[in-house]
Amino acid sequence: MKLAFFSKIFSLLLTCLCGTIAIAQTTPSVIPGDFPDPSIIRTSKGYYAAGTSSEWAPVYPIYFSSDLKKWKQVGNVFEKAPEWTAGSFWAPEYYKIGDTYYIYYTARRRSDNISCIGVATSRYPDRDFIDHGVVVEHDKEAIDAFIVNENGQLYITYKAYGLDNRPIELLAKKLSADGLKTEGESFSLLKDDERIGLEGQAIMKQNGYYYIFYSAGGCCGGGWQLSYACRKI
Repeated sequence: MKLAFFSKIFSLLLTCLCGTIAIAQTTPSVIPGDFPDPSIIRTSKGYYAAGTSSEWAPVYPIYFSSDLKKWKQVGNVFEKAPEWTAGSFWAPEYYKIGDTYYIYYTARRRSDNISCIGVATSRYPDRDFIDHGVVVEHDKEAIDAFIVNENGQLYITYKAYGLDNRPIELLAKKLSADGLKTEGESFSLLKDDERIGLEGQAIMKQNGYYYIFYSAGGCCGGGWQLSYACRKI
């Protein structure tokens, strides 16, 4: 999860009722350069972060930090882009099941140029990732994976319909216990009926509520805003 990001706004969540707010981006970067959509995972050694590489190499650079402030590039997810991909390497998402590290990632599929979500695994957080191919495809687009564990049942959440003449939706679908394939039908979490933009979701659970954070009104640059909504469970 985006640990550093959540820690800065967690106190705000505890004082707010259910609703939606927007927060402008003001914090300067701690990893310089072009490193969008970062995902951070905590290990016994420290923190690892992977981020979007788009059309650039290395594919999904990985950084390490012991304090979330000073970062050093230590590896990358793929030495060579997976055969099924054609570029647009976006929004990697770290997760861990048992002793295995997972990266869920977005890429364009070579056969049809549709963005899908793939998954790769390793015993290490910074090297030797093995690709397992596409885990989510959804019409013209499935991007921005985020994993939720609800009482042992894994779910993968993602954005869809950004390329269709219909409102964008954030959707979810069950994952198998090994995290390598989906099960059942997808269901809707949020729908962008106002058509202002909706993507990049992250979800946390606290005191009987789920909180979902997402980018609204734009995806890139200094003008985007963070919004959140919550639901009692």
